[in-house]
Amino acid sequence: MAVEYEVVNNVIRINCINWAIAPSVEDSEATMAIVIDKLLQVPDAIRVALVEARENEYDEEQTRMLREIADVYNRIVNVDKILSMKNMAPPQFEKLVPKRLGDLQFLVLEVLRKENREDGEREQGS
Repeated sequence: MAVEYEVVNNVIRINCINWAIAPSVEDSEATMAIVIDKLLQVPDAIRVALVEARENEYDEEQTRMLREIADVYNRIVNVDKILSMKNMAPPQFEKLVPKRLGDLQFLVLEVLRKENREDGEREQGS
């Protein structure tokens, strides 16, 4: 599914009409991943707005925190290429690489982009 968005005055406005997922970073891991992806595509964005029947807007501070996650994700995947075979183990331990690489790829490509919202819920409940 292609995600429709526009950038107006450094604000990413993502069209969430007809989404099957909650248009909220706090309530949906998939939405979190979409926002991170868009922040990587629009590096000068200062705010994010998820537009549906109503608008969920993330201010500069919230967008800064999301940008930090996007930047870490980009650095791990594209800059430092930590997920490459040569960075996983010395040659004598190559047989261990597929499992380690698979586990690390899952953590970075899925978990990091979809930040575990249960952490924030736990903090509020304590």
